[in-house]
Amino acid sequence: MPVNPAFFAEHKIYEVAEGGEYIFDLSYENSITNRSILEANYLEDANEKLAEGTTIIISLDEDSKTRWITTDYN
Repeated sequence: MPVNPAFFAEHKIYEVAEGGEYIFDLSYENSITNRSILEANYLEDANEKLAEGTTIIISLDEDSKTRWITTDYN
């Protein structure tokens, strides 16, 4: 099995919460790109809902970070 390059960057191991979670939500909560989660976990579908209890790698290196635009005008 190939060694995932995410292990050579800053990362965390995450267990998907009860009821499952979408990749987009995890990306937003961690301020990283969808692509970084997909690549680190050998996934292909950015719209996939991950099953409860699934363990994934969330890459936190600088190349994975993104800036989310919000409509909060406060």
